[in-house]
Amino acid sequence: KGIAFTLFEGLGAVRSVEIAHLTKALEESDRPAMARLGLRFGVEAVYLPDMLKPAQIELRALLWNLYLNDSGTFHAPPPAGRVTINSLENVPDEFWLAVGYRRLGGRVMRVDMVERVALLVRTAAREGQFKITEEMLSLAGATREQMGAMLLDMQCRIVGEEPSEDPEKPALQIFDRVRRARPNAGKPRGDRPTDRNAKKGGRRSKADGRRRAVGKGHSRPANPAQKQPDPNSPFAVLAGLKLKE
Repeated sequence: KGIAFTLFEGLGAVRSVEIAHLTKALEESDRPAMARLGLRFGVEAVYLPDMLKPAQIELRALLWNLYLNDSGTFHAPPPAGRVTINSLENVPDEFWLAVGYRRLGGRVMRVDMVERVALLVRTAAREGQFKITEEMLSLAGATREQMGAMLLDMQCRIVGEEPSEDPEKPALQIFDRVRRARPNAGKPRGDRPTDRNAKKGGRRSKADGRRRAVGKGHSRPANPAQKQPDPNSPFAVLAGLKLKE
């Protein structure tokens, strides 16, 4: 319900980090069930692909401008069919996400294409440091300079550069992907007991308790005496009644 409400408020798209606490709480069978309903759980965004069609994007832009735009200037969505455009001045990132796009550097890209580019980046970063590839540039529809700025908004950082094969071209930047910190990272885990039976305040198993009792010759205590009813209770008179045969 929390994910559905957040998507409703976001007009069909939300950044994955914003609802990470909700997605982690999903059961194993929840994701396939929600995927069958048309929901996509991406690394960068959670979104509804059916809401990325031109008519739906136009409607989302209209709704955002009517209810959330306080600038007095109508913000138009990207032209129909365009998956990436140059970023526009004075247009907030919230608007782009509300219409199914995301600003990366100086470019604005549709969230499903962001996932495809992010996959290329993660694949290249598996070996550690990496450089911008032609496949990244082709998929993003960006120049090398634009792609470098986009990577900075995708948890990457510049760690160095190397000269280009063509001396007339600028040096090639080398990037490294910054891992997202886990919520519990850095917290002390404390000393863990080595004996399983010592967990939870030193509680022992029932079998150990029975063996210890038998070894000491202990027997079960006798059943306590039955508690007599209170004579002053309004239900005490019922004890003296007998059913007629």
